[in-house]
Amino acid sequence: MLRLLPLLLLLLVAGCHKDTQAADDLKPINLPGADKVLSSLASKDYEAVMTGMTEIRTALEPAKKTDYDRLMGKVMGTLMPVVADNEKAMQAYRAISAMEAGR
Repeated sequence: MLRLLPLLLLLLVAGCHKDTQAADDLKPINLPGADKVLSSLASKDYEAVMTGMTEIRTALEPAKKTDYDRLMGKVMGTLMPVVADNEKAMQAYRAISAMEAGR
């Protein structure tokens, strides 16, 4: 029974992390321009997504980095499945990736 204790603790911690992550996904992203980026992403206006992400990144305050990271995750997670079939999505994905890499 004592051998199972570390495994049970690991499962408990992993389960708590998922709940925290799900709660974070429901929080609004409090960045100027984030709503515009998300609506552009929903309407598949990838050029507007690139422009919006660039504007947000340029004006980003260190205190808002967590919100920016969440927005970036949503944007890249939405672009990734469509890049193979959509040239504009591929361009947006590459441009945003390059911006993040500092190129």
